[in-house]
Amino acid sequence: MRGLINFEFGERITVDGDELTFHSLVPPLKPRADGSDDLQFLGIRSRRAVNFTPDEFLTAYSQGKIRLHRTKDTPGDSCGDDESPTKKILRAWRLFWVREYDKSPVPKSTSKLQAFISANMGRQPDPIDPPSPHTLRRWLRERGQDGDRRPKQMGDRQRTNAGRRSFHPSVKSVFEAASGRYWSNYKLTFEDFQNEVRAQLIHENQRRVEEGQSPIKVPGRTTLWRWLQMERTYDNVAARQGKHIADRQFKGIRNSLSTKRILDVAILDQKRMDVHICDATRRFVIGRPWLAALIDVKSRMILGYSLSFEDPSVLSAMSCIRAAMRGMPEMKQRFPKIDGQWEAFGVPRTILADNAWENTGSSFVDACADSGISIEWAPVRRPEYKGILERFFSRLDNQLVHKLPGAVVDNPVALRERRIDPQSDAVLTLQELDELVCTYLVEVYSVDRHDGIYDTPLRVWREGVKRDGLELAHDLSALDHAMGKLVRDRMLSHEGVKFRGLSYRSDAVDTLLADLLPLQPANVRRGSARVKIKYHPEDLSRVFVWNEVKNTYVPLPCTNEKYAYRLSERVHLELQRRKGENDEDFITDDELCVRKSALLRSIQQSYDKLPLKERRRKARLTSSLAPSDDASIKIETVAHRVGGDKPEKGTVRARTVRPKVPATAPVTFEESPPFDPFADRDRAKSIGQSLERIA
Repeated sequence: MRGLINFEFGERITVDGDELTFHSLVPPLKPRADGSDDLQFLGIRSRRAVNFTPDEFLTAYSQGKIRLHRTKDTPGDSCGDDESPTKKILRAWRLFWVREYDKSPVPKSTSKLQAFISANMGRQPDPIDPPSPHTLRRWLRERGQDGDRRPKQMGDRQRTNAGRRSFHPSVKSVFEAASGRYWSNYKLTFEDFQNEVRAQLIHENQRRVEEGQSPIKVPGRTTLWRWLQMERTYDNVAARQGKHIADRQFKGIRNSLSTKRILDVAILDQKRMDVHICDATRRFVIGRPWLAALIDVKSRMILGYSLSFEDPSVLSAMSCIRAAMRGMPEMKQRFPKIDGQWEAFGVPRTILADNAWENTGSSFVDACADSGISIEWAPVRRPEYKGILERFFSRLDNQLVHKLPGAVVDNPVALRERRIDPQSDAVLTLQELDELVCTYLVEVYSVDRHDGIYDTPLRVWREGVKRDGLELAHDLSALDHAMGKLVRDRMLSHEGVKFRGLSYRSDAVDTLLADLLPLQPANVRRGSARVKIKYHPEDLSRVFVWNEVKNTYVPLPCTNEKYAYRLSERVHLELQRRKGENDEDFITDDELCVRKSALLRSIQQSYDKLPLKERRRKARLTSSLAPSDDASIKIETVAHRVGGDKPEKGTVRARTVRPKVPATAPVTFEESPPFDPFADRDRAKSIGQSLERIA
């Protein structure tokens, strides 16, 4: 093999099936004693740089993973064990002539080559007619180079075609016309194709008999089926059954994603849980919640998850990413019965997501880019591309969800035929399901052997942490800002900021005004500054004001802390709508808190009067995706934004039009004993049995 430093620019190699070209020599981070450099190659398709140290390159080469393209391969060059004796003789015959010419070369004119052939034809290994001067000249040009002639380059390169069908021209024309209609129309069956061919040929035979010609033999059913299958190509199958079916039949399964380090690639997806959930107070069935999960490709550990009734959206996707970066330090306080720690968290370098609109919006893409995360998109309608996370969802269903009360273990048609109603057994609340999922991830899934990595996810994760360390966010508070919604042109004054009818201010207003007032144009009211803010729709207890002087966001809490605590934007807008219907200009803060509590209680009391779909919609008002207040990590701040609005260039394009909410009767505040239709069931026993199944 040639020396490693003798690579020429653009020279091509193959590494585990990937085509790479040599680009340059790159100095290593730490100089080596022998003064060697790293070899940098570029992917032909991806144009991504791949670096090898000399030891890594030689190790991969010795293991047969690297192939050097010194000569161009041609079909017929590689000889197998099943090569016929005749072809082996011809291979040796060609090798003899090209090597003899290399030993004693002559001019390549026809006369000189003919004289050379006549002088050496008696020494051929087999009694075969010698090649012509033109043939020998072509061999010397196409089969190896001077001094480098190999037996593998002397194979039979003549193209061989499959045997063609021999039939009458009339049969051929009828067959081609019927075959084209069959492959272009999925509604036509083979019986239709057969009847069409036979009917036209019978009509043709009648005409030939009338003209005094001999009839044509009509092909039988088996012959037509065999001929039709010979026309089964990628284009025909794609025209008849669709491109995705043709890809599955004619293209190999894409290799699963593989990485060298933890947190290199993570996969994000969302799935509706196969279990019905009840309201925590009145025990009415609400519906099936959504689970958003982020899985690490290297270790198969779940970095973070989000469980709520929120439909797939930017809110749920960002909530899952925030949970993955933050970890779960409050797990022991939330779920004291769990024996273990939540160890997998950090900032993934790349997130693989599907092409759902909640992932392709500018808010999601720019927020991830601001956090140092690159986004890759899976092919449309190709779930096998995200097979790692799809297999986790299947594993979660088989080992946990389908064993819970209220689980949907089959499709609705099969359940209806067996007269099974999953809603009749539903007893779990969203908080109880959250605890069961967390228990499964910590105590079962992380220590269970995974066939994809031939090890347990927790062990692979711990080894990766020891070897590579964790990639943590520079500033989790800045991360919360990046994952928020942007609102422009808000006025900041000594009273703070007004948003959605709420006031936000603190001692930080003094610093903000001191920095921003000198930068305001003359048309802005004196003592005020036009600012940009960000907020979280699931938690209106605070907003974040952009300080363009210090290039950072400043949080401002709501002045009505009791009312705004864990207040979602949906609940607040509903309360504002009811306030407007009653034509009330002023109500006290205490009255706001009372109305907020009454609204949530009225939603729970109305579950028995609403269909299941409306119950899920109402449940979004009572659920929250806000992170816990005590879950924080303080790391040095890196301010790298421009203008404060980089994470979100604009609002996500509208998908649906919100229907007008009908007016409702005023809420009464009379206390009524909660009705529990599952009072006769031992819920503690049901949950205990579920935990036993997990163990």
